[in-house]
Amino acid sequence: MTYENNDYFWVSCRNYVKIPSYLIHYVTPFFIWSVILELTSHLIFVPIIFQFRTSLWVNEISQVIFWPLFLLSYFLTDLSTRDFKLIPKEKRSIYIRLLFSIPICILAIEPIFSMSETLLLIPDDFPQTRVSEQKYQSVKSEIVLISLIFSPLAIPLSKYLKDRKMKSLHIKIKEHNEINSEKFLPVMWMSFIIPLSCVFIYNFQTFH
Repeated sequence: MTYENNDYFWVSCRNYVKIPSYLIHYVTPFFIWSVILELTSHLIFVPIIFQFRTSLWVNEISQVIFWPLFLLSYFLTDLSTRDFKLIPKEKRSIYIRLLFSIPICILAIEPIFSMSETLLLIPDDFPQTRVSEQKYQSVKSEIVLISLIFSPLAIPLSKYLKDRKMKSLHIKIKEHNEINSEKFLPVMWMSFIIPLSCVFIYNFQTFH
C-alpha cells in the first residue's frame, strides 16, 4: 500500500507543477514585455539595444516573442478563473461573473496593444518616419496608459475583490495553482519553435 501511494505521489509530481497564486493574479507576461519595451525605448543610444529593437520589426523577431507570451497568458488566465467552479451555481451572481471575466477581457485586450506597441517601435526609434508628431504622441500615450497602468491595476483589484467575495461565501482560496506540465511545456516549446522557423524562412527569402 505504501508503495502504491509513493508511486501515485511521484506521478502527480511529475505531471503537475504548482504555481504560487500571486504570480498569476498580480502580473501578466504582456505587462512585463511592455515594461521592457518602454525601458529600452530610453536606451536606444546603446547599439545592442537599438539593434534588438530594430530586429523586432525588421526581422519579425517580435513574432517569436508574441506567441509564447500569448499562450502563457492563456494558461495563466485559465488558472485564475478555475476558482469559479468552486462557487455553487445558485451563488454565481452577475457581480461574481463580472469579476471572473476581468482576466478574460484583459487576455483579449493585451495582445492587441502589445502588437501596437511593437508597431510603434518604428516611429519611436526613427522620429523622421512620423507623419504627425501630435497624432503619434496621442496614440502612444493611449497604448502606454492601457498597457502599463490599466491592466496592472485591474488584475490585482479583481483578485482582491474576488478573494473578499470568496471569503464571504466561506470558500477556501487556493494558495497554489497546478498546471499540467505534460501539456504546458510541449505547447510552449512549439509556440516558440514554429514562429522561429517562420521568421527564419521570412528572413532567408527577404535578405537572400
